[in-house]
Amino acid sequence: MEGVGKNQRKKMRLRLKKEREQEREEEFLASSSDSVSAISEEDLEELMNRIKEDPYLKPIVEEIEIGGPIVMMMYLNNPEVLLKLGKAMGFVDSDGEYKVAAVADYIEDKEPPHLWC
Repeated sequence: MEGVGKNQRKKMRLRLKKEREQEREEEFLASSSDSVSAISEEDLEELMNRIKEDPYLKPIVEEIEIGGPIVMMMYLNNPEVLLKLGKAMGFVDSDGEYKVAAVADYIEDKEPPHLWC
C-alpha cells in the first residue's frame, strides 16, 4: 500500500515540475516575442548592415545568403557563430548573457550594438 502512495507522489512531483518548466518557457517566449515584434523593418535592415560590417560575420552572412537555410542551420549550430551573431544583434551582452529586451532597448536608444566581438 505504501508503494502506491510513493508512486503517486513521484508522478505528482514530475507533473508539477513539468508544469513549472512549461510556465517558465511560456513567460520567456512571451517576453522575447514582445521585444522582437517591436523592431521595424528599417531597424532590422540597419542591424543586418552592421553585421555585414563585422569582419568575422561578413563572410558567414554572405555564405548564408548564397546557401540558404541549410547553410544558415549549419552556422546556427555553431556556438561561436551564434554567440557573435547574438552580440552583434544586441541579444547577448559582453559576458555572453542573453538580454531579452535588447531589441526594444535598441529601438528606444537608437544606439548601435557593439559589433566587434
